[in-house]
Amino acid sequence: MEDREKVDEGENISCDLAAKEIEKGDSLVVFYTENCPACELVLEKLPDVEVDSIDDAPDKVITVGTDCPDLHERFGVESYPTVLRVVDGVVIGRAEFNRPMSEEEFLKEVEKIVNIKTERKEVT
Repeated sequence: MEDREKVDEGENISCDLAAKEIEKGDSLVVFYTENCPACELVLEKLPDVEVDSIDDAPDKVITVGTDCPDLHERFGVESYPTVLRVVDGVVIGRAEFNRPMSEEEFLKEVEKIVNIKTERKEVT
């Protein structure tokens, strides 16, 4: 996953920009909150997620904090962290980490979402 574009470059982006980025292309969207050990694990370990095929991996990672309540509501986020695979605004995979889990369990769950096969149309 470390080859993928990180839309927020490690900083908070505006909610409007996050919403626009989610609407186009293939994204891994991480909803998180401050002072959340599981959220910190998710954000720290994303680069360690194994990708079966670079062609099927998300193009970008978008992190969304609690300062974007409209996005949380739109995607039904009720627990943190929540990781979504979104293609052109449509959720195709979801993982909610609302229970304690080992690093290995976490990586396995995120790998399921990252490695969902997608049908991409080539732009000509």
